[in-house]
Amino acid sequence: MAGHVHQLLRGRPGKAAIEVLEAMGYRVLMPMGNVCCGLTWHSTGQLDMTRKTLRQTLDVMEPLLEAGYPIIGLEPSCTVMLQHDITELLPDDPRAHKVQALTVTLGEFSAKHAEDGGHWPFGTLETQAGPGQALCQVHCHEQSMGNYSPELKVLEKLGVNSNVVGGGCCGLAGNWGFEPGHYEVSQTLGERELFPSIRAAQPGTIVLADGFSCRTQIAQGTGAEGVHLAQVMRAAIRPEK
Repeated sequence: MAGHVHQLLRGRPGKAAIEVLEAMGYRVLMPMGNVCCGLTWHSTGQLDMTRKTLRQTLDVMEPLLEAGYPIIGLEPSCTVMLQHDITELLPDDPRAHKVQALTVTLGEFSAKHAEDGGHWPFGTLETQAGPGQALCQVHCHEQSMGNYSPELKVLEKLGVNSNVVGGGCCGLAGNWGFEPGHYEVSQTLGERELFPSIRAAQPGTIVLADGFSCRTQIAQGTGAEGVHLAQVMRAAIRPEK
């Protein structure tokens, strides 16, 4: 498992996503300043600060929004904020509605790209467990507010046989599991299904978790290295001839 995971980790999620999108034929633009979805403050009930942060983000993103460029979210919590909560927080700002309409996950973007007949520079993935095997921990925000089926479609197209972990939240939930008095509950949640599934997985199985908090919980609870879909896709890019 270690050798294959090392290959997947050659490009961390952000850089891996850029390589993946460029391989698909896109030019990737980054915001021309600091941006934040505001989740840090939203999760602790600081709604005024959340709105202030989102307005600053919209100010930076405005030229890109006017151009109609898709916004690809890599972190599920941030993506859900931009796909759902932003218009509830800033209902009178038309830019917020543009963000909501333009934001997609990497899985959603890639699946649609493939369905539309776009260039597909990926081969099928082999692991030490045989034809690609993946254990998928779906982030609880994506599970409750989003749709993981596009990610599964992409994995299938990469030749990866996916098994989605049940049991919901990994137990860390942002910073909740780090707070005093929460550790035992956090670990109990992880032990419901996530940790046992990872320990029982065949050697070489990819542990897929798009959420940073999920990957942190997996590493601390099992010692396994969780990876992002972008890293899996990057590992499947066919070498140029």
